[in-house]
Formats: sequence, C-alpha cells, structure tokens
Amino acid sequence: MNRTEFLDILRSQLSGQMQEGKVAAHIRYYEDYIQSQVRSGRPEKEVLEQLGDPRLIAKTLIDTDGGDVEEGYGEYSSYGSGMEPPPQPEKRWKKFLDLSTWQGKAVVIAGAAVIIILLILVIGAGIGTLWNLYMPDGRRQLLEYQKTVDDKIVYILHRMAIYIELEDKTDYTGSCFDELDAMLVNLKKEALRYMNNHLITEDDYYYEYMQMRARQCVILKRIYADIIRLTTTPEQGKALADFIRQTADEFAEQNNVETLLSELERLHHHYEQQQLPVTRQEFENRSMLYHILEDMKAFLDIKKDFITAR
Repeated sequence: MNRTEFLDILRSQLSGQMQEGKVAAHIRYYEDYIQSQVRSGRPEKEVLEQLGDPRLIAKTLIDTDGGDVEEGYGEYSSYGSGMEPPPQPEKRWKKFLDLSTWQGKAVVIAGAAVIIILLILVIGAGIGTLWNLYMPDGRRQLLEYQKTVDDKIVYILHRMAIYIELEDKTDYTGSCFDELDAMLVNLKKEALRYMNNHLITEDDYYYEYMQMRARQCVILKRIYADIIRLTTTPEQGKALADFIRQTADEFAEQNNVETLLSELERLHHHYEQQQLPVTRQEFENRSMLYHILEDMKAFLDIKKDFITAR
C-alpha cells in the first residue's frame, strides 16, 4: 500500500460519517505527516506501517468525532525531520472513563460498587478468622462435654448388664439419667455456641452428635424401666447382659456398630430357638428380655444412621 492508497481508503471511510471539512482536515494532516517523514529520510512503507490500517484509524476518528479538528492538530502545523509520530486518536475506553458522559459515570459507579462488595467480603472473612482464633478453647470445652456424656452412657450400660443378672434391684435407681440429661443440656448449649461462632462455614457436627446421644438416652430409659420389672433372671438373661457389656466396651464416637448389629442378630436368632416359657412369670420375664433386645437394636440403629449421614 502506498501513500495515495492509504489516503484514499481513509477518505472513503470518513466520507459521510462526519462533516466534509473535518474529513479534509484529517486527510491533510495525515498527508502532511507522511510527506514530512519521507523528507526526513524514512521510507514511505515504514511510515505507513507505523500508522497502521487506515480503516481502523477512520473508525477511531469517527468514534471520537466531536472536537475541533484544526485545534487538535494545531501543534503539528509544521513538520521537521525530528517530528514525533502524530498522536493516535483517543481510545474508546477513555471515552467510557470520561466523567462528563453518562457512560463514564456508570462505569465509575459500577467499579466502586464492586470494590465495596469485595471489601465487605474480605473484612467479613477476616473477622470470622480472627473470631475463631480469639476463641481457641470453644472446641476443647465442647469435646470435654462430649466425653462426659459418652462416659456416662458407658457407665449406664455397664450397670444395666450387672442388674439384668441380679434379682435384687432395690438399689438400682434412675438417678444416673438425671445426671445424663444435665450433661446433654450442657453439650447442646456448647454445640450451638460452637456452630454459631463459625461465621464462614457452619459446623453442625457436634450439635447433631448431641441430638443422636439424646435419642439414645430415651432408649436407655426404656431399657431401664424393663430391667427393674424383671422379677427373676431367665437363662437367656446372661447372653443379653454379655451383649450389653460388649456394647459398652466398644462404645466409641467413630464406631459404625456394624459388628454389634450382626452380633445382635445372632442373639435374636438364638432366642427364637429357645423353648417357650412354661409359667406366667417365665413368660413375663422372657418378654421383658425380648423388649430389651429390640430396644438395643433401636439404640444401635440410631448410631448407625448418624454415621451413615456423615
């Protein structure tokens, strides 16, 4: 492309898109610039390559049309060998950042809104992190309450195993359940506090754990009521007592109780193979043992559901 072709393309792209006087001024400006650079010793091809595609130049000039062309080029009215390249027309993005236009104001407002939102998120995350660092003992206290609850349940299970085999149950009281209920209340309060203190990610594990132990406590109270109604200890009572003792020994937070449930199923099958009771007393006591067996399954199923849900 030579100078004539460059100027013809530029003129054809500008014509009809702005006033003819402005078109002529633009053409005269670029023609003078090219001539001055060639006179200074630069090859015409090199000058044209520096200017770029005349179509893009025309598009930019059209987009930024609105000023006085003669004033815009006034400082380049004379050219010399040391003349700098002509100023490139103002980029479109500068137009959008011009606060004198509604586009510029909208861009600035939107940018400010995004920055404010990001700052709020960063500040919130920082506060949450500092809050958790400021309360390092929250989880420690929670784990202590959790351990006291679990230890009390183990204690209750061991006592149940003992009193199933004892006929004298006069000193077998339910005071341990009052203590367990109080422990569960403390665990619930601490679990809720721990959950609410986690501003970034809500951690409800310990609250759900407390709910699981509370449901098991209801089952244990039913088993206790059946044990104190036993008037004698049937032969099958020893096997059940051994199973409850095994449950206490294997009692742990992460135990999925699959092994215990399998053992319980085996014990249930063993009961079904036993001879039917003969006397009314035998029937009633055997019935109590069967209820305890079913409640132990419910007790273990609660734990299994909790582990599965996690």
